[in-house]
Amino acid sequence: MSLSEAYQELWLRVHDLEFAEVDGVSIPFSPSWQKVCVNLSGGADSALLMSLLCAIIQERGYATNVDAISLNRCWSNRPWQPFISQEVFKKIKTMFPSIVGEQYTCFLAPEIEHSVIGFITPEMKTSSSITTTSFNDFHCFYNPDVGAVFHGRTKNSSDLLDHPWRMKRRDDPDKTEILQKLEYSQTYVIRPLLVIEKDWIIDQYKKNGWLELLKVTRSCEGNIEKLYRSWRFKADSLPPECGECYWCAERKWAIDKVV
Repeated sequence: MSLSEAYQELWLRVHDLEFAEVDGVSIPFSPSWQKVCVNLSGGADSALLMSLLCAIIQERGYATNVDAISLNRCWSNRPWQPFISQEVFKKIKTMFPSIVGEQYTCFLAPEIEHSVIGFITPEMKTSSSITTTSFNDFHCFYNPDVGAVFHGRTKNSSDLLDHPWRMKRRDDPDKTEILQKLEYSQTYVIRPLLVIEKDWIIDQYKKNGWLELLKVTRSCEGNIEKLYRSWRFKADSLPPECGECYWCAERKWAIDKVV
């Protein structure tokens, strides 16, 4: 899972970065960064990554703050998503109050949404990944104190091979995406969990005593047709998870394996 020593040495020399090792996973970091951002969706992966970064900063005594960038998407068929990311952000802020800063949000119109379960509207023109990357670049260009944006994308489970919603491109991720730079801001984009499966994620929640945080997160990407059009936010009445999509299956697989 960890990067090779030769690759690490190359990164250190070219990019002037250090590495934090977490159970065999190398997380690039620089103590000179005043601030970093995490693309916080409200799912288990991004919430864990943000928490791990805060723990690293706290343990090493770095003077770095962590902000969240959240993408408000799928409002017309999963309108509860923004509230989940907000609740996850609040929970992490209570865990690391002196490190966690602000949460910034970007809106993604359903007309340009791309989803493995189908287009949100038939007029889909471009991909949500373009919006995410573009907003990251926009935010960092106007906030030059941000040293890096971290993204929590993980690899597919080694099981669940026949699930119809499995995203095949996550089976064999391009490792060059672990460390890149944005076009205009030249800020690092770092995906340290790119070759990690979900059971490692759940294991970290357990080892760090963060299972209460895990309960706040939500991985479900399914549509609940009978609920979404009439649903209005109530803090204690989020719709149930669909239990059918790949992300529900992957989460259950990992929790059953670890907890």
